[in-house]
Amino acid sequence: MFPLSIHTYFEIAALLAAIIFWPKLKLTKLRWLLPFLLFMLSVEMAGRYMRTVQHVSNAWLYNISVPIEFLFYGFIFYLHYTRKSFMLIAEYFLILFAIFSVGNILFIQGFYKFNTNILKLGSFFMIILSCLYFTELLTKEEPVNFLKEPMFWLTAGVFLFNTGEFFYSLFSDYLIKNHLDRPRKIFSEINNKLIWVLYTCIVISILCTGKNRQRA
Repeated sequence: MFPLSIHTYFEIAALLAAIIFWPKLKLTKLRWLLPFLLFMLSVEMAGRYMRTVQHVSNAWLYNISVPIEFLFYGFIFYLHYTRKSFMLIAEYFLILFAIFSVGNILFIQGFYKFNTNILKLGSFFMIILSCLYFTELLTKEEPVNFLKEPMFWLTAGVFLFNTGEFFYSLFSDYLIKNHLDRPRKIFSEINNKLIWVLYTCIVISILCTGKNRQRA
């Protein structure tokens, strides 16, 4: 169980940042980050315990957490979009992706095998939703300091993380089938490094809330 992996400490750092800066964070639309980060860390710790102590598969746990993670970011994008067309896209994503995830678990890939279909589709739409937010940010009439914009950092993290995961997932079936990544070591290495990037961006986003209070 211990010592913890490096990427877990990045998740802990993000949660601590959300707790420390909660008085400012709670005034923004990013206040949902605190319960989300607590949930994700709990999943990580539970999954690690199952794998290292109980020596049982934790795939079913991530079949629950991964769709929730994608739906959470989709919800955050929905809250921050100002264009109605982009908000509508986010709404459709939230509804249809939830339906697809349940259907994939029940009828296609099952509950106890890691659902790669959910990962591929979710990562793809995170890239799309991120690009839509970047489009809004770049086309605003008033000047925006991107480096001081909390949502810019969160979007950057989501975009980079999911771009890496999406391109790996496109070839994962081939790699695993041909014994090129049977233990999923390549996936683990890529995923762990991407987690560093994602949670570093989340921490910066939380720090920026103190300078840019956008009320919900």
